[in-house]
Amino acid sequence: MFAKQTNFLSHFFGIVRERGELPPQPIVTTFGERLVLQPDGGFKAEKPFFQATSTENGKQIQIKARDRREAEVILRGVARKNPKVDVAAEMAKAKEEHTYLEGMVTHTIQLDGPTSGRSAVKAAVAFAFYSGIPIERCDLSVTYLRHEGAEPAFGYYLERDLVRGRPSAVPVHCVSVSGDPETGMLLGYIEYFGVHRIVVCHSQCYSGPAIARSYGLDPASGNAIPVEFDLSFSAADIQAIIQL
Repeated sequence: MFAKQTNFLSHFFGIVRERGELPPQPIVTTFGERLVLQPDGGFKAEKPFFQATSTENGKQIQIKARDRREAEVILRGVARKNPKVDVAAEMAKAKEEHTYLEGMVTHTIQLDGPTSGRSAVKAAVAFAFYSGIPIERCDLSVTYLRHEGAEPAFGYYLERDLVRGRPSAVPVHCVSVSGDPETGMLLGYIEYFGVHRIVVCHSQCYSGPAIARSYGLDPASGNAIPVEFDLSFSAADIQAIIQL
């Protein structure tokens, strides 16, 4: 679910996967055109167009396929019902055309559903553990992951930029953990494409050593980038973030 919801941004920023290509992204323009965004940046129609119109001389068939192979498959299907159709002759008449979109591309980039939230919290917990935080110290986030009816341990946050000295022109992926034994707050932060910004509350009774670790990545190039965070939130701040 999470990968599906962020697929549009992967196309938008031209993300290249280590294995395989990005799945095509369905798009509906403001003109109502139903298209599919391809990994190379081009568009194709969501479905081929087929129309059979009765005339005085029989039927007139109009086909708009997404490539020649698809056009031939459709024609062969027509020929099975209408033996007079000469597939080779009709294919010789086929023309390849490129057209501009009539409308503008629109897309909602909001993350929805419990699966997306749990995916972010799971990544934050994994990074906290990687950074040396014992899993039992992440009492709130782990409880949220293990129990379906548990209170959410995360919230989306856009009031201010939590990344200090944010690199310009980079759709940042990053994850961090911050623990303060004086306030008892053990927090995490996840950011995807510089757009989805999620604060995670691991615990409000943290008593371990002070810690502040982070990891940043440019998803377009795959290169690591240094990032610093300001996660100075109180328990009241966290409650407000989670309830938004």
